[in-house]
Amino acid sequence: MSNLGILALAAGLAVAAGAALYFYALGRARKIEATADEQRAHELRVLLKRLSSVSAGCGGGAAGLAIAWTLQENVSLADGFLTGVVALLCIVFTMAAGRRPAIAAYARVRGVPPGAFRSRRSLGAVAIRVAVLLWPLLVALAINAPLWVGAMVIIVGELVAGPLLTGLLTPAIARLVGVDRLDEQWQARLDRLAAEAGVRVHGRVIRARSRKVANAVSLGWLPGLRYVVITDYLLDGLTEAETGAVLAHELGHARHRDTLVRQLVTFTFLVPPGLFLAGVAVNAPGGYLAAVFAVFVVFMLVFRRLLGKLAIRQELAADDLAARLAGPATVSAALTRLTELNAIKADTSKRWDRTVGHPGMAIRTARLAT
Repeated sequence: MSNLGILALAAGLAVAAGAALYFYALGRARKIEATADEQRAHELRVLLKRLSSVSAGCGGGAAGLAIAWTLQENVSLADGFLTGVVALLCIVFTMAAGRRPAIAAYARVRGVPPGAFRSRRSLGAVAIRVAVLLWPLLVALAINAPLWVGAMVIIVGELVAGPLLTGLLTPAIARLVGVDRLDEQWQARLDRLAAEAGVRVHGRVIRARSRKVANAVSLGWLPGLRYVVITDYLLDGLTEAETGAVLAHELGHARHRDTLVRQLVTFTFLVPPGLFLAGVAVNAPGGYLAAVFAVFVVFMLVFRRLLGKLAIRQELAADDLAARLAGPATVSAALTRLTELNAIKADTSKRWDRTVGHPGMAIRTARLAT
């Protein structure tokens, strides 16, 4: 089969997968939305998380088929560019199609416009992260070097240069997702809390009132390039003391370098598929390809569970620091209020906790009480 035929097959598989996910999500979202359950928003969030994982896997598989065939055929630069476009469309289409009905249903349940969840700034931040994740593979394939050279480029690029670049690009990412600076009063309070925690961070604000999202996140790990980004909807909905507790929690992530740890785990996961494609590019022995593929399968089986457990431990450790800085009762009150503002379920299953990388709010508040 020609390269064009393989690209058409990959695109067709992505379209079929996206359509199947779309109609599945549409039926499931309508069923959840039609119930009188007060936890409809939470159930739709569960559906959205699962669809995100499955759609990314489907799109990635179709894209991998196109890339692997292109590497074997030693095609021209124009065909290589076409392959890249098709691979990107495979991933984007399946994720957009599979998630769309769940997002629309979630927006209706929350009483917000569906368009509020579309943001060019967020897409820009995602594009930066994807570029950092993929550049070692692209370089390894472009230099047309022996297998061991390509392997070293991938390993060093993913495990050393990848986290370093992500840390250096944190200011750009923070400014994309956080449009506004934290006002002087809150920045001064953040500075005081940061001094107590032994770290230095900058503050940014995300405009999320239209989405009714109350959240905060810690970005970056390099000294002087760490940020705490918080939504304006959270600032509106929490008391001053509760907001301080949320900031203290995010400072716990910064002090423990949780972002760096998670990035290292993620970049490690990308090494086996990179080594596999590098081997395909230079016609490596079948034994090498089989061994690397087996390692990748093992990584796929344990990665989500491992990352979920790690994230839960990090959240609890950040709660501990927040309790020391703001008091356990204040942290517990902030968590309870966040549960109400985001319409999420407090008592969740262990599977859901691992999926989202957060322990259930009921577990966290009960732990703080003791």
